Amino acid sequence: MRISEAEEALKRIFKKGFQRWIITYSGGKDSTSVVCLAFELARRGEIDPPRVDVVYADTRMEIPLLRAQAFTFLAALRKKATASGLPFRCHVRTPEVRNGFWYLLLGKGYPPPHQRFRWCTRRLKIEPMRDIVASVGKSKKTCVITGVRFNESENRDRALALACKRGGECGQGMWYWERKRLNVAYLAPIVNWRDCDVWDFLLLYMAKEGWPTKTLHDLYQTGRDLRFGCWMCTVVRQDRTMNSLVNSSNNAFLEPMIWFRNHVIEATSTTLSPGSRLKRPDGALGRLTLETRKTLYSELLQVQKKVQLQLITTEERGAITRFWRQKEG
Repeated sequence: MRISEAEEALKRIFKKGFQRWIITYSGGKDSTSVVCLAFELARRGEIDPPRVDVVYADTRMEIPLLRAQAFTFLAALRKKATASGLPFRCHVRTPEVRNGFWYLLLGKGYPPPHQRFRWCTRRLKIEPMRDIVASVGKSKKTCVITGVRFNESENRDRALALACKRGGECGQGMWYWERKRLNVAYLAPIVNWRDCDVWDFLLLYMAKEGWPTKTLHDLYQTGRDLRFGCWMCTVVRQDRTMNSLVNSSNNAFLEPMIWFRNHVIEATSTTLSPGSRLKRPDGALGRLTLETRKTLYSELLQVQKKVQLQLITTEERGAITRFWRQKEG
């Protein structure tokens, strides 16, 4: 029932003339389901899209095991698309270095993101994806397809409900919103699916079609409330995902990353470490001091050496040190 509803939603948007599709892929179970739904529908010849772009926002801050799974899935998609002759293209978008997490935190001294100053999402995820939508051009009717679902979070439910009030359609097993001026539609074909619907689809159906969904399920099974996100996320109070992964077998090597994330929060706290901040003209505490940034930078390199993973790129390191020299010169 749920599968047929989602497939009908995709067919309806195709019949409306929105035949150029962009699927936003996060690497999680929901966006994975949407990619599989669209691909299998095209493989069976029930739709014939001229082009489907699957876009993954690689923030460079994703939890390493989950990021690796996302790239495994994209590799499988490319292989299947080539074998089937289907116009599915994969894009990996990374933020510009000057919009990257480390450059803003350690270079410019932005305080770690929090609920009232969540500077990361737009720079790391939203902006890198905008050029894909813009490249299509207003002459082509484009549909942006996402894996958002109701009951994931209160904030997500409010955003979906607000879009409905602004002209979106909620019901008939789908969520749909059309922006005619931009010639773009937004579709969430699995908006009413529950967690069990998602896993039934991925494990009972897609695994049999050769998709690497069993390994995705195994990652989720390392702990409850697993989320696909950044390992340095300071917006949440406690990173349950990283803790669950570290507590599972063979993942203890990630423990220094948990320490560093917690250390950054404490070392930059306005209450625990007020000396880590510069004072603004009004007397309020603002950006991190250069000394704090340099100390955290050195500690990050030590953590990178311990876990033997690239946590910060050579390009990012160069941009940060150049910025410091400019400010000191």
